Amino acid sequence: MGGARRLEDVMTPFVVFIYLCAASTEPADCDRRTAIDVALGPQAANELMCGLGAQEMMARTAIRPKDGEYFKIACVRRKVVAGNDEARQEADRGDSRSDRPAR
Repeated sequence: MGGARRLEDVMTPFVVFIYLCAASTEPADCDRRTAIDVALGPQAANELMCGLGAQEMMARTAIRPKDGEYFKIACVRRKVVAGNDEARQEADRGDSRSDRPAR
């Protein structure tokens, strides 16, 4: 099982975050700290699949930005700490306190 887990991490090195940001926030400044809301998107093997997967996810949901809001996609390279399966599982779920936006 450990070998399969390592292979999965190699095959999905990116985690997709979708930020809902206020139009008054410059796109360069829109991140998990400044976003109105943050959604964890699909895992992706590369940057291209990150963008496509996020767009597909947004198209399938009823969530739409209101006037004065926009979506931003962030492709974040997965960080794996060897021997720390609990932290890896938490990161995969997006439950980490550091992944939640400050409000």
